[in-house]
Amino acid sequence: MTPFYEAAYARLLAAETRLVLATNLLSSHTTYSTFALETAQASPLVGLGNVAANYAAGFAAAYAGSRLGAFLEGR
Repeated sequence: MTPFYEAAYARLLAAETRLVLATNLLSSHTTYSTFALETAQASPLVGLGNVAANYAAGFAAAYAGSRLGAFLEGR
């Protein structure tokens, strides 16, 4: 995240770009904190299932995105 702060401090990013990046940073933080809280409050088995399902979905989405990118690049 350091390059973002350096670019923002040096005024290399437009105000709109800084707003979008900051909003995305905050929204990802709140999403992760909700995931962590729900996992911590669940029973151990449900918490483990929550972590496994979230990681599986994340890896599947990343793989699908890379395949889609490769497909679109080859067009």
